[in-house]
Formats: sequence, C-alpha cells, structure tokens
Amino acid sequence: MKQVFKNGIDQHKIVIGTWRFKQRDTFTNVYDAIKSGFRHIDCATAYRNEREVGRAIHTCIKEGIVNREDLWITSKLWNDSHGEDNVILNLKQSLSHLGLTYLDSYLINWPVLFRKGVFMPAQGSDFIAPDQIPLKETWKGMEAAKGAGLTRTIGVSNFNIARLEEIMEDAYYKPEINQIEVHPYLKQEKLVDYCQKNKIKVTSLCSLGSYDRPRMVKAIDEPAVLYDDEIVRISNELNISTAQLIIAWLNNRGICPIIKSTNPIHMKEDVEAVNIKLSDDVMAQINAIDREFRYICSDYFVIPGSPYTAEYFFEQ
Repeated sequence: MKQVFKNGIDQHKIVIGTWRFKQRDTFTNVYDAIKSGFRHIDCATAYRNEREVGRAIHTCIKEGIVNREDLWITSKLWNDSHGEDNVILNLKQSLSHLGLTYLDSYLINWPVLFRKGVFMPAQGSDFIAPDQIPLKETWKGMEAAKGAGLTRTIGVSNFNIARLEEIMEDAYYKPEINQIEVHPYLKQEKLVDYCQKNKIKVTSLCSLGSYDRPRMVKAIDEPAVLYDDEIVRISNELNISTAQLIIAWLNNRGICPIIKSTNPIHMKEDVEAVNIKLSDDVMAQINAIDREFRYICSDYFVIPGSPYTAEYFFEQ
C-alpha cells in the first residue's frame, strides 16, 4: 500500500495531525497543510472536526491542488464503539462527515472500552472490562471493514506488544499500522522494533511534544523536547530547525511523525525535513537523550473503579 506522490513525498513519512484543531480553524489549517505539501491527514471521530477536514479536502481537490488518490486519510474508532458490529457503522459515519467513499487507514484509537455515549470516563462505571468485549472481537469488525472496501488498511493506536499479540492471535489481517508516542524523550525501541519486525508501520504521536494538550493531562514542569539543549545544539550545527531535526530522526528510524502545525511556513519546513538524512553519529546523539518520559499517559483511564492499569497500556 506504499504510495509516493508526484512531489516525491512518501505518505508514510509525515502526517498532519488534526487533534485539538478547533472547528473554526480546521478548514484553514488542513487546507494550508495540503497546499504546503502534506498528503497524509490524521483524523478521528473523537476530534469532532471531520466535517471541516472533509471540506478542506474537497476544496483542495476542486482547486486542482491534489486528486483524491494523492491523499492518505486516516480516521479512528473511539473507545465507546468497540465490538464487531459497531466498527462499520462508525467508519461509515466518519466517511459521511469527511465526504469520502473510502479511507486509506482506519485505526482502533485505544485498547480501552467505554460505555456507549461516554466521551471521557468520570467514574469506574463508565468503563467496560476488557474481557466483556475482547479486542479480537473489535478486530473482526475492522477486518470486515477492510473486506468491504471501506478502508484500504487497518491498524491500531496506543497498543503495546501484549495488546498487539492479543488481536493478532486469531487475525486474518494483521495490523498494518500502530500509532504510538515516540520522540527523543521516549524512543520506544522495544515496541518500534517489534512492530517493524512484524511489518507494522509505526506513526508517532506527540512527535514534537504536543504542547497544546489539555492542561488536565500535562505534568507540572514537563520537559519541552522541541527546546531540549541537545536538540537545539545539534540543529544549530546542522543549520536546520529543531522540528526538522526531530522529524528527520524519526524518519531515519522508519517512523512516520504526526505533526501539529498551524503555520504555513513551518508546514513547508516540516515537509522539507523528510529529505534530511542524518549520520549515524547524530542519530546516536539523539538516541542518548531518551528519558522514558511520556506526554500521553494513562492516568485518565486508571481511575478508582476502572478495570485498567498502566501496565495494560504501556511497555514496562
């Protein structure tokens, strides 16, 4: 399913993320991203802005900036819609909002189950225990969606090795993508190696630190990877921006970074970064920065009465 576009950009090298794009700004941000050279757009039901994303896509197509086949559109199944019978129903809803006839990839957003209608859990009763609707049942629905031609590829997001193996045990189609947090403060070597050995493409969340995350999920005095002293030093030596350095570091590891940008100048710089090759020495210097620090934690899923633990989600 690899696709290389007319401008030489591989859709698996950089992605524009739409999480936290406000509805009033989403159209402009996505339009500017496509015009700047982004061709992979990461969406989700939970982002609540797919209609605006779709409008930007169709405007770009109408203006001749791209064709539909030039784009790679990803969306995700939210946590209150697990279960075999819910997948196609929810995927079709995303297609309707986006104004598309198919997706290029559809992912399970998290390996956690909420009761229907729950957006974020406030109490233990908002969850469904994982043994009540096993992940492999939801995966059957994902396979059916692929078989029906509603999505070209299927995958997961925020899955560790144990959760991947849980669905792969009886799978007809194995996951083709795993969207996980990776950046110089969390290089995720074990999980990335596992995915790549199993031909699961890795796309990275929080690639540049995700500074616009909700305050409730931010740690006090959390480190800023984009302004890390070593990252700044190396980028200055190479005469590139810190964002370009991190994008290049991820690409050189075979990882496709999801970038959140609203500035067209920065968007163009981000796209240009996919052509930067880093030496083994520079790669080693960045690898050494790792702090095993997560910007996205499981605290909002591990609350009193919840059937989930941190170990359920992340590699230990």
